[in-house]
Amino acid sequence: MTLRRKIVALTLSLLLLFAMTAAASVLLQSKISEQISGVVEDYLPLNAAVATIDVFTDRYELDLRRLSADLGDAGAGAEALAHQGEAERVAEAGVLTATFQKAEAQLDQVVQDPRESVQKRVAMADIRGRFDYMKRALPKFIEVGRPDVPGGWGRPR
Repeated sequence: MTLRRKIVALTLSLLLLFAMTAAASVLLQSKISEQISGVVEDYLPLNAAVATIDVFTDRYELDLRRLSADLGDAGAGAEALAHQGEAERVAEAGVLTATFQKAEAQLDQVVQDPRESVQKRVAMADIRGRFDYMKRALPKFIEVGRPDVPGGWGRPR
């Protein structure tokens, strides 16, 4: 074999090796892109819903405590303050209810997503089951803030 043929054979071998490496890179990049899109589509909105629920439950409780304290000191403006407090309570309860519904839909979507592994889908189903307990307690949590129920901010316990 001449030197020219050896150089051409070595060059073709290296080009073939580079082509295989590029193909493997494209396949790996495709899988990683699929995983990242799963995180963006599924987990980030779910994380945002959980954060919203956390913030609004704290805000709901804090606003009711503030309203109760302000009503004791309000005097003549108590009725206007009560109406404003009730409007805020209803708005926060609406945000909580809507967020729970969004989170439940998101969890259902993740559990039924065939792109996810069985282990991840089972883990998300477990989270969805625990989330159902919180969702069942939400109406009672919201009702505590109503002014016309015993123990609500409008009546004594």
